Amino acid sequence: MEQDELLRYAVDGLESLGIRYALVGSFASGIWGETRFTQGIDILLELKAEDVHPLCQLFPAKQFYVNQSTVEDAIRLGRPFNVIHPSSGNKIDFIVVENSTWSRVHSLVAMRFTNWPTAHILCVGSR
Repeated sequence: MEQDELLRYAVDGLESLGIRYALVGSFASGIWGETRFTQGIDILLELKAEDVHPLCQLFPAKQFYVNQSTVEDAIRLGRPFNVIHPSSGNKIDFIVVENSTWSRVHSLVAMRFTNWPTAHILCVGSR
């Protein structure tokens, strides 16, 4: 699974679950027109405890590696967690944000990127 396919897959799943997210990091930078050397997928999430199981279910064990207890710890401790697609080596770093942090994210420049064939992605930049 290529990175753009993994991103589409994740965004479609997040939207189906109603989990608020924002694409940040090098992918978001690229959409804003600033190419970066690193090409990791970084996604901010407003994640609640009740979202953990459905989120983990989005990434079936036959295709992905995600550890549910690590996701639960990420919420409790304010840490990032990742989802890995072992056969391609691609991964997504999910950064869990609190509601107060989420409101600060929205104060940055944000746009709904609609040129993906299957997803509408909220991208955050610093312009």
